[in-house]
Amino acid sequence: MIQLNLFSEEYYITNGITLDKKGYYLEALVAFDMAVDLNPNCAKVYSKRGLSYIHLEQYDKAKQDFYKVIEIKPKHKAAFNHLGICYYYLDKLDRSIYFYNYALVISPNCTRAYYNRALSYFKLGEYAIALNNLNKAIEIEPKDTTLYFERGNVFLAMNKYEKAIYEYDLAINIDPKSVVAYNNRGVCYLELYRFDKAIVNFSAAILRKTVYARGYYNLGICHEALRQYQEAEANYLKAIHIEPNNSCVKDALHGLRKIVKTEQNINWQLVENQGGLLLGGMIQSRS
Repeated sequence: MIQLNLFSEEYYITNGITLDKKGYYLEALVAFDMAVDLNPNCAKVYSKRGLSYIHLEQYDKAKQDFYKVIEIKPKHKAAFNHLGICYYYLDKLDRSIYFYNYALVISPNCTRAYYNRALSYFKLGEYAIALNNLNKAIEIEPKDTTLYFERGNVFLAMNKYEKAIYEYDLAINIDPKSVVAYNNRGVCYLELYRFDKAIVNFSAAILRKTVYARGYYNLGICHEALRQYQEAEANYLKAIHIEPNNSCVKDALHGLRKIVKTEQNINWQLVENQGGLLLGGMIQSRS
């Protein structure tokens, strides 16, 4: 068993990492600060503190730490990758891509850099380039479910629903517990008006994560499209119970109740004979 000196930077780094993993990010920062005081030239502590700042969404402070890492270790691929992440969340996408490129120069098989670069290109609407980056990442790590999920998201954004479904199938085969893959596959079936399969997928997502407002909302959309209004209302109410301030769900429930009130005086047989349209809805959910 390794014993750490109570007054060494490694002790505080280890303590900070433990606190960060438990979600105690502010406390982790205190520990990392102590390590910096003891050794201001330790790249490891700046790297770890930068991650805690990212978890706190303090991206400018995180950037400063990762720049310091590169100053100490100019070929630290993770620091370049994390700088790209900071700029991504600061919505400076060209800058984020710049740092992912550097990470890949240092380490051409860095899967995370390809993945993160794909997200930046996706956000820019450059779907073909995003797919190329995800394809390269999959060549390196073919068992990473996140890569197939994101490739499905790109196809979903391109309205290529069958291709997206295929990618979500692959993601679920690798990770049958993936709530978001079931949800997004359900969104594809919803867009294709295959409501039965959409309901199966949204139900599967909720089965794996019972406190999942998005899943209940999507179920509500399906039932509303099928004119199963009691079921639709029940699911919207469940979503609101989980997320009371979700205006999207509140608007859907309000709209549903207006429809039900209006339909009380409608001869639906006549409407259907005249080619009445189903009521539909859609959302695109990300990881």
